[in-house]
Amino acid sequence: MKGCFLLTDTRYCYTQHTMEVTGNSISVTKRCVPLEECLSTGCRDSEHEGYKICTSCCEGNICNLPLPRNETDATFATTSPINQTNGHPHCMSVIVSCLWVWLGLTL
Repeated sequence: MKGCFLLTDTRYCYTQHTMEVTGNSISVTKRCVPLEECLSTGCRDSEHEGYKICTSCCEGNICNLPLPRNETDATFATTSPINQTNGHPHCMSVIVSCLWVWLGLTL
């Protein structure tokens, strides 16, 4: 998605991909969003039986061309430190640390 950098509060490209369990796409939503909407990326089962929803976010020009189809694809990728995008650097570093631990990675 192009143009997310024009609005500083919506600098991330958000993609939500809804699909059947077979992998067939049902719907795709792409839009520019603020950081807060990118803190819960990943895949989950929908309330509608047989649907899976994967959400990813990224920062950069045309960064969200591929659709998230599984936990490996459904990530939050940034090109700049997150704590510089918001006025709460300590809070953001705690959130990022929690995400790293949740993903099983070490800083």
